[in-house]
Amino acid sequence: MNDILSPIGPAAVAVTFGALAACAGAVPTGPEGGAEPTADVRFDVEAEVGDTVRLGIGEAARFGEAGLVVRFDRLVADSRCPVEPGNGACVWEGDAEVALDLALGDGETELRLHTRLDPRVARLDGYEIALVGVLPVPTFEPSPDPAPPTVDVTVRRALE
Repeated sequence: MNDILSPIGPAAVAVTFGALAACAGAVPTGPEGGAEPTADVRFDVEAEVGDTVRLGIGEAARFGEAGLVVRFDRLVADSRCPVEPGNGACVWEGDAEVALDLALGDGETELRLHTRLDPRVARLDGYEIALVGVLPVPTFEPSPDPAPPTVDVTVRRALE
């Protein structure tokens, strides 16, 4: 997959879906001019643009109006400070980085977003994809049976 999405951050320039379409071939459009959903992309959750969804590793959400499918691929890195009652030992809260796979029309790409560092939000074809949070939060006492990671992701219309 190609990393051609634009991060939203200081001095970042938004790249439209046209760049992805140029790499992946023509993008079919629907009645509103948006990309048609990719029929063969599997998704677990149906959501609306503006919704926040929670996804486990390998799970995907399709955002109806956009036809955009977002899949949580993996937790890339997690340096977040453990949360414990009375914890005052952390100098910095840390950061979690996740890899998301996106599909829109005939195009697919991988996106990496962060909880504290940039990019936290990226744009694709007039939509913003934002990482809202990653669970579970680290603790000082490792669990013998840790919960698998989940992400909270929001897709909304990009403001011009």
